[in-house]
Order: sequence, then structure tokens, then C-alpha cells
Amino acid sequence: MATRDALAALAAAQRASAAVLAGDREADARLRDSEADVQRTFSRAVNRLAAATEERRTLGLLLAAGPRRDGLTPGSWQAGLRDAVDRGAVQVRIGTMPMRRQMLKLLRDPDFALYKVQQTLYKFAFRWCRCRSRWSRCCSRESAGSSGTTTACSCCIR
Repeated sequence: MATRDALAALAAAQRASAAVLAGDREADARLRDSEADVQRTFSRAVNRLAAATEERRTLGLLLAAGPRRDGLTPGSWQAGLRDAVDRGAVQVRIGTMPMRRQMLKLLRDPDFALYKVQQTLYKFAFRWCRCRSRWSRCCSRESAGSSGTTTACSCCIR
């Protein structure tokens, strides 16, 4: 993509330089603009190349380091989270101190932490459906048999 842009800018600069040689003043302004476009395009391409080279070097260092002792893939989000917790860069600001320690311990194993969050959400979603259906059955049963007044049953009070 950057190469195509650079070649298009270079072609425009060549057309403008040919027109300048023919003596066109507007072409002279277009030539200066084309030269500036060529310089911007090539500088962007050089910057992208430098960024790609740095990323490749970083990945090479990660792969050369070999497998981690904890079994996580080097450079993955799980490894990054584990390293951040180990460095102390992660702060938990809710609950009591033992609860904070337990949460940090759980975050040291990101896959297990994600599993625990999913299971908790599933558990509460199941309870919500059960509670909702029980509540709707109780209220519809009581309101159908009563004359405008609704009394709460024991399952709705919980």
C-alpha cells in the first residue's frame, strides 16, 4: 500500500517536472507539491518499516527466551497480566485486605480467573431466571384468585 502511494507520488512529480521543463508556471507549483507528497509518503514508509523492524525484533527476543516456567505463551495477554500482577502494577481497590489478596492470587492465573467470572455469571443468571419465573407464577396465581388485593407469598419475600 505504501509502495503504491510512493510510486503514484513519484509519477506525479515526474509529470510535473516534465511540464516545468516545458515552461509552465502552474506546473512549477505542482512540482513543489508533488515533491512534498513524495517526501511525506517515503517518510511514512520509512517509519512503518522501522516500527515493523522493532516489532519483529521484540517478537524474536520473546521467542528466543523460550517457554515460560508457568506454561503461558510469551507475549500473550495472559503472560502480560501475570507479569503485571507479579510486578505489583495491578491494584485491587474493593473489599477487605484478604479479599484483595485472593483476587490478586486469582489474577496470577488469568485463564482460571476468566473461568471463575464466567461460572459466577452463569450461576447468577440461572438463579435470576428461576427467581423470576417463580415470582411471576406466584403473583399471577394470587392476583387471579383475589379481589384486587395481592398478598406476598413466602417465595416472593426472600
